[in-house]
Parts: sequence; C-alpha cells; structure tokens
Amino acid sequence: DVSQEEKGSGKKKLLDDEEKALISREISENPKLSTSKLKGKMHEKTGKFVSAETIRRFLHTCNLSSRVSAVKPLLTSKHQKTRLDIATEWSRWPFRKFKEIIFSDELRFGLFQGECKCRVWRSPGTRYNMTNCSPSIKGGKVM
Repeated sequence: DVSQEEKGSGKKKLLDDEEKALISREISENPKLSTSKLKGKMHEKTGKFVSAETIRRFLHTCNLSSRVSAVKPLLTSKHQKTRLDIATEWSRWPFRKFKEIIFSDELRFGLFQGECKCRVWRSPGTRYNMTNCSPSIKGGKVM
C-alpha cells in the first residue's frame, strides 16, 4: 500500500513547469498583456483551459504585480542626448545665474489616444523601466 504522504495530498497543480515557463516568457516579452489574453494564448499553444485567476496567482508567486503604467515622454535618442547635454551644461552654472531665468507654467493636453494609462505586470522597483511605461506625446500647449 502507498501511504498518504507518498501519494500527496491536496488538489493537483493546474500548471506544469512548461506552462509556467510559457507564461513567464509571454509576460517578459510583453508586460502589458492582460491575464485574459494570456489565458487565450495558453489555450492556443497548449490546448489547455486555465482561468485568468490561476494565471494571476502564478504571476503573484513570481513577485509580479499588476500596476498602472507610469507615463513618460516619448524620447528619441536625439532627445535624450540633447537633454543630457543641457543638464551637463546647467550643472556647471553658478546658482546666481538661475536667478536670471524666468520659468513659466504651461498647460499640456494630449491629442493622441495612446496616452492612456494601461496596466503592466512588473516587479517592485521597476516602475520607470521603458517596458513598463506608456509613452506620451506632447500634443499642444495653452499658456
């Protein structure tokens, strides 16, 4: 006779190692993927029906949480270089030189639908990684 300990107790796990690896790979490639879409991809690739809640629980065990993506300006490499050059130049300025500059406030509004905040699966401390951000495009200014 096989003892209860050898048989194992409790409900059998729904996800095997291959399926867990598939979910992890899909989320690392696209952190903005919803659990509903992941559920569809799982069925498409494995033929297995897994609930969105099961996928959500697995992602939580991987230390991933669904969070609203941070919104950052969409910057090209040219923009990034220009910003770095300006910051480097300004870091050498004496404090009194900043008193000569007048800064004004501008109200910004978006003209593009891409500026919505979507959800991303991310680990703690990775909020501002580019894959976890939604790019914003400056549409217009009103003074």
